[in-house]
Parts: sequence; C-alpha cells; structure tokens
Amino acid sequence: FEKSKVDLIHYDVMDNHFVPNISFGPKLVKDVSAKTNISSDVHLMINLEQGLDSFLDLDIEIITIHLEATSGYPLDYINKIKSAGKEVGISIKPQTPVGAVLPYLSEVDMVLLMSVEPGFSGQKFIPQTVDRIKKLKSLIGERDISIQVDGGIARDTYEAVLEAGADC
Repeated sequence: FEKSKVDLIHYDVMDNHFVPNISFGPKLVKDVSAKTNISSDVHLMINLEQGLDSFLDLDIEIITIHLEATSGYPLDYINKIKSAGKEVGISIKPQTPVGAVLPYLSEVDMVLLMSVEPGFSGQKFIPQTVDRIKKLKSLIGERDISIQVDGGIARDTYEAVLEAGADC
C-alpha cells in the first residue's frame, strides 16, 4: 500500500447483525494498522451497542458509523468516538434521505453515502447516488466535511462520483 502511495485504508467491518454478512473485527484492523503509517478509516456496519468500544482504542484515525445503527441516539455515539480522539464519519444507506444527516453536520468530519446496499461486495453502483452526492454537497456548504462514497466504484463510475462532489 505504501509503495502504491495509498493515503487511506478503508475497512468495511460487518457483524451479520446490522448487515447480512460478516467480515472481520478489531484484531485484523489492529494488526494491519500496526504495520503501516497509512491513515485508517473503519466503516462499522455493526450493532454499535455491542461492537463500537472494541475499536475506540485502536490506532486508527476515522470511525464511520451508520445513522441507521445508532438506535435513535447518534450524538451519543458521535461524542463517544470524539472522546476517544478519533475523527467521526456518519454513513447512510441508499434509501435513507440525504437530509437525515443535516442535524449532525456540525459534529462530523465525513459523510459516507452508500452507493449499494451495505453487506456484500460486487454490487452494481446505484446511479441515483450521483444526485445524492450533489444534494449532500449542497447541504454541507462551506463546512470542512469530506464526502465518501462506498460501493460499486469502478472505472465507469468514479468520474461521475468525483464530479458530483465526492472526495473520498
């Protein structure tokens, strides 16, 4: 990764509860992070109540949580992540209205728009994501918030995603 000049490693962590698949947990993230100086973004597609704490002490920079996984208390999770000295990302599924993130924009460093249904790799990019990126960019305005897109990014989709306003 370092020889390829990668500037961020994105880990998709799935627990077979929030999404219908399982990937890996904090041990793999810890082991890889210990062997590189590349920043880490851990995208938690998990039951936060049971799994968030095991990521808070890891040597990672960004923890991204799903708005839909916050049990109605997003600020509690956002503040917990901030208290651990991490940057915070908030993610939404394709069917969640983009405006749902608006109350939290002053609290987060990044918004991740899922461009596929979370849980399985290899899905086709949902074209409406491009309009969702533009809407999110408008809601963010002048705030220093990164826009990340996850799912179905390929040679035929990445340019439209970047042109719409995503930067990660």
